[in-house]
Amino acid sequence: MYKKGNVFQEQERDGWIYGNFMPEGDISKDERAEIKVAKLDKDFTSKPHFNKTSTKLDIIWNGQAIWEVGGKEIEMITGDYVIIPPKTIVCVKKVLSDELVVQTIRIPSTPDDKVMV
Repeated sequence: MYKKGNVFQEQERDGWIYGNFMPEGDISKDERAEIKVAKLDKDFTSKPHFNKTSTKLDIIWNGQAIWEVGGKEIEMITGDYVIIPPKTIVCVKKVLSDELVVQTIRIPSTPDDKVMV
């Protein structure tokens, strides 16, 4: 069994394609990890948040942006990644390129783990 999709066409879950939140019986349902791929435009920002138990990994596949992690601003460019431990406040402050392609992986996939600050 396998599943084929297109991360840029399947926006039903805001880019999330793998994790505990997927429907029962779906090959993409897994408690071990969550995976998201998103194209973000120049106007995108995110509100500060943290994960109670999950470690978060953000990878920049294309573009440039400023993240705020644990109160410090870091510039992210194509190829950069940041690993964010549980309970660390994070947000995307500003997208600096016309388009940003970012992949997020959270380990494990825990329901209701994200806390808005």
